[in-house]
Amino acid sequence: MKKWYRIALVACWIVICVAVILIALTRSTSDAVSESPTKPKLRLMAFGNYKVKEFLQEAVGKFEEELEPSFVVQLEVIPTSFDMDYYNITGYIPGYEQLLLAEFAAGDPPDLFFLPPAREEIYRKSGALLDISPCTMVMQTYHVNQSH
Repeated sequence: MKKWYRIALVACWIVICVAVILIALTRSTSDAVSESPTKPKLRLMAFGNYKVKEFLQEAVGKFEEELEPSFVVQLEVIPTSFDMDYYNITGYIPGYEQLLLAEFAAGDPPDLFFLPPAREEIYRKSGALLDISPCTMVMQTYHVNQSH
């Protein structure tokens, strides 16, 4: 009886292993087929109300329409309502900065983000900001060369 039990147990393990391998192969094949080549996404995070969101959506739309970049801008506008007196003193935007800092802590910060001027120094000193002035110089040169 014990011999048949062992044989049945081994057979079950073999069937389970084969099923897992087949499922894994089927998923990876179907994922590869369903994924079409897409443009990389550039995440842009901002704060504000629905008017800010509408303005930025329009601006991003015009940017993508006119320049046809090799990437897609993924816009994220975090709704905020804050006390202007508190903001004028600290520059801190509750809700937005909490989410922004959480994303930095998780290792998945947005590629571009809006930052209140009063908070720039804090982010710069912590190494969260990258100097993009060399890139803007290249873009200015490119636009000058294209216009001639």
